[in-house]
Amino acid sequence: EFRRVLFRSQKLRRAGATTVLTPYTFVGHRLAHALLRPNVLSFIELTSALSGAERVDIQFDEVEIEAGSSLDGRTIGETGVRDRYRLVVLGVIRPSGLEFNPPDGARLVAGDVLLTMGEQPDLRRFEAESGVRRRPSGAPAR
Repeated sequence: EFRRVLFRSQKLRRAGATTVLTPYTFVGHRLAHALLRPNVLSFIELTSALSGAERVDIQFDEVEIEAGSSLDGRTIGETGVRDRYRLVVLGVIRPSGLEFNPPDGARLVAGDVLLTMGEQPDLRRFEAESGVRRRPSGAPAR
């Protein structure tokens, strides 16, 4: 079975797929994270498992910086994304690649994709007030 899955994933890559997720790789990565970083995995699972008054609604989001938005041409620090909106900036996807954990001095330009994490109300307020648009689920990375 494993050989067949491996062969199919190689076939998909030759056909142009940039990412192939197989049950073996998914479960393998999940097990490795559970063994090596159990608290991180627990934190991610906990944020979606709590209910009622204790619920912590933390989400990951991708927003694209559009020309003319209030973020276009400004640094991350100038936007207030961390302080004003209480969001964690995980990275910025640019044509040159991913900039992980960008500093406050990183300048955003139209076309950049900002990877964020935070509570849903804060994410929605950030989108509404700064003129960015949320990338659709499953949208490919550049």
